[in-house]
Amino acid sequence: MKSFLSYAKSRNVLPDIFSWHDLSSLPLHYPEHVQVMRKILDSLGTNITRISLNEMIGSGEWTDPGVAAIYLAVVERSGAESAAHACWGDSGGIYNCDNNSLDGLLTVDGAKPRSPWWVYKGYADITGRLVGFTLPADHSPANLYPTWVDGVVGQDSAKKVVRGIFGRSLAARVQGFVTDTGRIGVPFRFTNMNSVPYLGGTGKVHVTAQLIPKSGFSPLAAPLPALDAMYAVSDNALQFTVPNVGDGEAFTVLLTPEGGTAVAAHPLAGAAGGVSIDAGRRLHLPTRAAGVSVRLYSVSGRLLSGFRSQIEEGRAMDLGPRLQKAGGVAVAHVVCYDADGRGISDAALLIGQTK
Repeated sequence: MKSFLSYAKSRNVLPDIFSWHDLSSLPLHYPEHVQVMRKILDSLGTNITRISLNEMIGSGEWTDPGVAAIYLAVVERSGAESAAHACWGDSGGIYNCDNNSLDGLLTVDGAKPRSPWWVYKGYADITGRLVGFTLPADHSPANLYPTWVDGVVGQDSAKKVVRGIFGRSLAARVQGFVTDTGRIGVPFRFTNMNSVPYLGGTGKVHVTAQLIPKSGFSPLAAPLPALDAMYAVSDNALQFTVPNVGDGEAFTVLLTPEGGTAVAAHPLAGAAGGVSIDAGRRLHLPTRAAGVSVRLYSVSGRLLSGFRSQIEEGRAMDLGPRLQKAGGVAVAHVVCYDADGRGISDAALLIGQTK
């Protein structure tokens, strides 16, 4: 690197941005790598301040959403200006470098999102400004502890929300020291809550978490509900635990003021929107919809129930009785059809578990 830069400087052809592929099996080294390169750039008097890691995430881990979230967290701390998800061999012997899959974030036909796509969406949903996130000692990759969890958190005072994306990875497994310890609960403690008065003004905060399981080469219609509850602020801090997070999985966290937020529909890639469900569990459909197909799934992805119905144009459908009968419903997959039987909307609705 140093020889290349010296050569480029002597011929006045220095780049505006300095970049390299960094496919380390433990991305905790990223900040160190970036600092080493900054020292080299400064020692040569290059005036190059912009750094990009233009390939990250190795060939054996690119389908794991938890790994993707950890890489995003470490890149943020490294101070690099940007980073890019590497492309690799995909299903059917296809390389996702050359198709429309966003380097494998979508299925090979470019039609549906896989698990890591939801991680990048969770990261993109973070607005406002980033806030500090500290790993407890026993969750640190430096200790090769099997519950390595890392993430990115941001707070937006205008929108009155705090959002985060987090991932879990068995860092020690990469080194061959431990095996999977099973699913774990990930504890959180948000401090200095008085700095976000829009959240805890009533003394309580609405906490929502959604799990992003590993789907491999297959699509993931939507994240699964993991937590939806009110928590009290005590001693200027908010504490809660996100349950049942497995190796390689990711999850989002959303903090909102007491009273909660409307449940949103997450349309599948390339599908039409116009589908939603309200707090009363009424399904609202596009005005052109004449028929609807609904499948109800559990948190684990098990199909609980399904039905198809003709509807009056633009009518809301009460899902309450069907949800209660199925029990444990977390996700509804809704496909709407027009009067000619053509599909006009395809969406996964995160509706929370029913008792």
